[in-house]
Amino acid sequence: MDSNKVVLRASLQGMLSKLLKLILFTLVALTFWRRIRGFQQRIFDTYDVSYLSALTNAMETDIEIMEMVLLAGSYLAALAVLILLIYLFGKILSLLFALTGVTVIDFDQQRITEKRFVFPFQRIEDESMFHQIIQVRIDQTLLDRLAGGGNLYVEYLVLSKLDSQLRVLDLPFMKHPEKLKKKLI
Repeated sequence: MDSNKVVLRASLQGMLSKLLKLILFTLVALTFWRRIRGFQQRIFDTYDVSYLSALTNAMETDIEIMEMVLLAGSYLAALAVLILLIYLFGKILSLLFALTGVTVIDFDQQRITEKRFVFPFQRIEDESMFHQIIQVRIDQTLLDRLAGGGNLYVEYLVLSKLDSQLRVLDLPFMKHPEKLKKKLI
């Protein structure tokens, strides 16, 4: 690797705070799921009915009206929690897909090359010219600082024949962003 190239990759250490937050939400949702299923199972065992027959053959059972309403509400709550769990698993997978991203900043050729995959099937490859890096900003939460990770925002200048522009490159989930900032400026 040339000394004038900086290779930036997302790391698990850099995304630790967001990953822990999603895992915590998933565990809370799983706890709700188990509570709902426990309530439903208690009613099924008490009245000797199955999952579907409790609602489809309600008149043939000894289930009281209030428990029938609570059981129907528990079905809706279970559906909502199931949708939430599917959403959270999708978010975790898309977060882990961010680990495939690679950004190369080549100071000799004044190019920034980004290659990454976006969950589930999209591939992005972007190459831009730059004249100068103006600013590098680090964004960290408390857990990011403790784990040694964070996000980098690189502001760079693009010159053309007609005008100049400032552009921003967002680099999430970087490991040791302070060291990377020193390399970039």
